[in-house]
Amino acid sequence: MSASMRKSYKETGLFENTTLSRLYAAFQRRFDLYQPAIIHGQEGSKYREAEALHEAGYDAFMTGSVFLRIAHLKAVVHLSFAEAQPLPFSHLFSIISPDMGRLNLIRASVNDINLLGSDSKSLRPEWLLVRSRKRSQPLKPMQLAGLFSAFGSVDIRPRSRQEALLAVGNWGCVRDILSSLSKHPHITVRKYNMWKHSPVVRSLLWTSACVSGGLCVWIVWSASSRKSS
Repeated sequence: MSASMRKSYKETGLFENTTLSRLYAAFQRRFDLYQPAIIHGQEGSKYREAEALHEAGYDAFMTGSVFLRIAHLKAVVHLSFAEAQPLPFSHLFSIISPDMGRLNLIRASVNDINLLGSDSKSLRPEWLLVRSRKRSQPLKPMQLAGLFSAFGSVDIRPRSRQEALLAVGNWGCVRDILSSLSKHPHITVRKYNMWKHSPVVRSLLWTSACVSGGLCVWIVWSASSRKSS
């Protein structure tokens, strides 16, 4: 939900960073009229005094808080001060019903899966291809991880000693990597193209070309043999 709202609600500044802790902190700094009052239960009283990031109970509390604040934001963002009023939870849930059943996926080829219908079209960038400029200098996964971690969350899959595939989470990360490493002395980075860079596809294309070429030669030879006979 938060990632899909980044562009539509850009002026609020809430979705510049969509990690859970940053979203929670952003909503804590924001006040909306008649916003839901969210308090800790008796079992979670320790969270009133200090944060406990990555602890299951506290992360669940932040997730629920952000969920309700997003629903409330979508419900009131276009209302005037005179139109604003306390909203029942049933109304908040109806506002976010289009997102019901959608499960967010991290570092996958699609943004989410829909448990109640068809999946939405992927908005994730395609792979990047990393190549060593010199055959005498093979790629080292740990060094690549250190280099690309400065640009955000990435996944690296070595393909050979000279090549690796790089999966990134957003298009901004792609632009930063391509512009920053365009003149790197040891590696090249470019957008991965299956038709150009997949060894399997290239082998199939070469095989098809050879078969087609051989078939053409056989047809020409057969035609010339008939004429001569």
